[in-house]
Amino acid sequence: MKNNFKNLMSKLKKTLSKLKNKDTSFFILVLCVCIISTSIIWTYSKKDNNVPEPISLDEEEDTDDSLNATSLMNDYINKIKDEYDQSVKKEIENSGPDLYSIAAPLAGTIIKEYSTDKLVYFQTIEEWRVHTGIDISPKDSLKVYSAYKGKVEKINCDTLMGVEVIVNHGGGIKTLYSCLSICKVKEGDVVEQGDQIGTIGQCEGIEMSDGPHLHFEISIDGKTVNPLDYFPNEEN
Repeated sequence: MKNNFKNLMSKLKKTLSKLKNKDTSFFILVLCVCIISTSIIWTYSKKDNNVPEPISLDEEEDTDDSLNATSLMNDYINKIKDEYDQSVKKEIENSGPDLYSIAAPLAGTIIKEYSTDKLVYFQTIEEWRVHTGIDISPKDSLKVYSAYKGKVEKINCDTLMGVEVIVNHGGGIKTLYSCLSICKVKEGDVVEQGDQIGTIGQCEGIEMSDGPHLHFEISIDGKTVNPLDYFPNEEN
């Protein structure tokens, strides 16, 4: 539009210069030119008025500040949400299992019970000792299963108790499976209730005279408790 207007004005100037020294028709022509020019300028100005004014630098800064504030608020809200989710997750992990939902790790018969208030005679070594777990003789299978979900914390190869597996269930609760001949897990493994821990075989060491069996313990904050308080002493 601007180029067309400039071209038109240039042509008009040339025409006026030719007619400048002629008769009164020059003045009539000048008047017409003025009217036409005024009309063109008015039309052009009207169109320009429809174009939105550019945003000032101050307005741009205000818009940027608003966007930054919104972004910071969203980040803060997401951070609080993440921290809350992590705290809930940690609380669940640390709460540990409901001991009464712990399952027997091996189907069989209890051949030696938990005893810490009186001594139990160990025939293999011919000594009287406390018994901090229960011994289960297998019924149909030699497979030993995790009593509850947790993480394998440690695996020992003990000269007195054979292969031992310790599973940490959170909340200070741990279970120990010993007198194993084969271990099916490794340290750091996460196991669910019912996952195979290992297999029992010919027991060696302090409980060898009792034949193949599982020695099973439950401890809370480092102190053993009687597993039979949490699942029944019966043949499955």
